[in-house]
Amino acid sequence: MSMRPRKHPRFAVELRTAITVDGQTAAAATRDVSHGGICVVAQLPATRGATVQMVVSLALGAGTFSEDLALPARVVWCTPQNDGFQIGAVFEDMAPATVTQLKMFMRFLQQEFLVESDAPRANAGPFDTSTEEAPDG
Repeated sequence: MSMRPRKHPRFAVELRTAITVDGQTAAAATRDVSHGGICVVAQLPATRGATVQMVVSLALGAGTFSEDLALPARVVWCTPQNDGFQIGAVFEDMAPATVTQLKMFMRFLQQEFLVESDAPRANAGPFDTSTEEAPDG
């Protein structure tokens, strides 16, 4: 099986998140997020191809969060887990203002990973499952 390279790097980050599926809203835990989509665990199942609403916000400090960012998305897959359902979704049909907000959101995440530590950590920063090989050296 060949793996297609990902279009956008993903960030393994926990965000305050909610998902609305078929008119029902539930809190969700993010697994990762990118410019193109999101992976969450929620108590609500979602049907592949369903349109959902993801609402995310960044923790800016102790008890302080960014404004909510509402992102329309289409479910690509949903897998039962012990703690609910893991849902992968791609962002779609975003208004130009939402696209701009998402870009700012992602730049903030990227900066957070760059300034957290000068030393690289195995579990920090964006991860990319592309098929590109690391350069020799």
